[in-house]
Amino acid sequence: YLAPTTNFSYTANPTISHFIMDPTGTITNGAVTLPAVMPDGAIIRVSSTQTVTNLQVTAAGAATVVPSANVTLTAGTGVEYFYHASETKWYKIA
Repeated sequence: YLAPTTNFSYTANPTISHFIMDPTGTITNGAVTLPAVMPDGAIIRVSSTQTVTNLQVTAAGAATVVPSANVTLTAGTGVEYFYHASETKWYKIA
């Protein structure tokens, strides 16, 4: 859980499966770093109660995010990433 009031950066803990943001209003830029290593098939969902115009999702270490494009979250929506351990890749699935 994070309640940013301005642009933010957050590194996800490998023990979470859902990261919830509750900003005080629209956020222009945010950054979330997914863990470098997770169990195969792990899913992390990132959601927000307010709009995040430009959310950059990256991965720590040698892991990568596919596709690597930034996303926009409108209020009340989220995005999900699936971890494929043998490739060390996080795939955007929703």
